[in-house]
Amino acid sequence: MTLGFCSFSSGSSGNSYLVCSRENAIIIDAGISAKKIVNGLQECKIEKEMVKALLITHEHIDHVRGLKTFTRQYHVPIFATSGTLSHIPGGGMFSKYMQSITESIPIGNVMVHPFPILHDAVDPCGFRITGSYSCTIATDLGVVTDTVQNAIEDSDVLILEANHDMDMLRKGRYPWSLKRRILSNRGHLANSEAGWALTRMNHPPHKVL
Repeated sequence: MTLGFCSFSSGSSGNSYLVCSRENAIIIDAGISAKKIVNGLQECKIEKEMVKALLITHEHIDHVRGLKTFTRQYHVPIFATSGTLSHIPGGGMFSKYMQSITESIPIGNVMVHPFPILHDAVDPCGFRITGSYSCTIATDLGVVTDTVQNAIEDSDVLILEANHDMDMLRKGRYPWSLKRRILSNRGHLANSEAGWALTRMNHPPHKVL
């Protein structure tokens, strides 16, 4: 059972991804408008009934901006850590769809494995989705911990953050408070750190995005 992947949007303006098989589709993050997510599903020829769940990595607005409107249209369960669920802006309006995820669970015909990451959010996580193929998403993390390194091993497709060049960031025009946040171990992963995580893998992925 091959898993397909599509990025609807990635970056500070909004994040949303699709992981799908022939029968099922899972959306990871809803940081863009519901309209853009629906348009992305239509372009990928994903029927509404195929969408089985929405996974949320953390509560920052560029990961949940379209969540409320999308949930009104699709009525799918929302899976995230309990800390993330409790801090989603306006989450009380669609709390009946929320389900806390603490360990591996089946969704449709795949398994979803959450793993903790370090980021300046309440309880952020990445996700590894497995069938006969595997897709791992590790974004918005300040450092590659041993837990993250283990989670990204032996993936068919790996989506790994590579956010900045450290010298360019330090010399750039951002205020120092923002530079310090990005550079911290709860900020964002530098390009060199992402590269180092890949080079020290024992079982590299077939494809890296």
